[in-house]
Amino acid sequence: MSEDRNTKGDLKVDMRIDVSIQLKKIVLIFFLFFTISSAVAQEKEGYFGARNFVTVESLVYSPLIYNLRNPSNENSKYDKNLNPASDNFNGGFRASFGRIIERNFALCLEAGLDFSNIYAGVQQSVLGSQYLDFHISKLNIQTYSILPKIEFAATNSLLPLGFSHQIGVGFSNSKLVNKDYNYISGGTYDYYGTGVLINNEEYIKTHLYDYTIAKSIKMYTFLYALSMRVAISKNLLFNYGFRYTLHVKNDKYFQQDSPDYLLQLTDIKERVYKQSTSNVITLNFGLTYAF
Repeated sequence: MSEDRNTKGDLKVDMRIDVSIQLKKIVLIFFLFFTISSAVAQEKEGYFGARNFVTVESLVYSPLIYNLRNPSNENSKYDKNLNPASDNFNGGFRASFGRIIERNFALCLEAGLDFSNIYAGVQQSVLGSQYLDFHISKLNIQTYSILPKIEFAATNSLLPLGFSHQIGVGFSNSKLVNKDYNYISGGTYDYYGTGVLINNEEYIKTHLYDYTIAKSIKMYTFLYALSMRVAISKNLLFNYGFRYTLHVKNDKYFQQDSPDYLLQLTDIKERVYKQSTSNVITLNFGLTYAF
């Protein structure tokens, strides 16, 4: 027992160190971005004399590929009310700041928050001498991302107005949202004949997933986007387009599973990787303010 507590304590320390490292990375990226943009910026102006612009937009995509890669006979799918169903849409938000270097070239820094779902379906877990069977609703995943990027357009363009391309490389952290998920318990089976069965409802509620030691799920993110901005006024523009995003695993740390819990981090990580690599094309729309 003492060894288990020491192990969990070490993992919590590792998690705090990992968060500190990520914060330092974000601060460094911001510092480098503003240093580089200030150093290379010339007296170039964009649309109506603007040298900077801020964009806020919503994202929407259909996890069609993920659904097709998870047939019902492989992994049952349930909505939040435990009705058999697949997700139709996922989404998120993006906010970015851009600095115009040339009239058709800008440096940008983007931060994002995505909301998606993975399927756990039917879970069958062995707990000591007992076998627990239960169905669980889809699980909610939140993904935070930060992405330095460049934006460029045709020679005669005047950013941020009009058609442009965006290329970026960054990183993202995903995690399972800590909430009460709906489930149906199929019963507990005592295959060693000990005669002592767990309280299914209480056990599932308290031992679903070890949120305390589970590290965030890290990925590298590569972006290519096409964007179109249409002027509403001298400073405000409406933008829309689509994005192609590639996610790559970033497994620097080995995280040991917690055998006393029904959902294991290793399994959740694989499902998140599978879901994120399936969402390749995303539609986006929002507003840009140029100043």
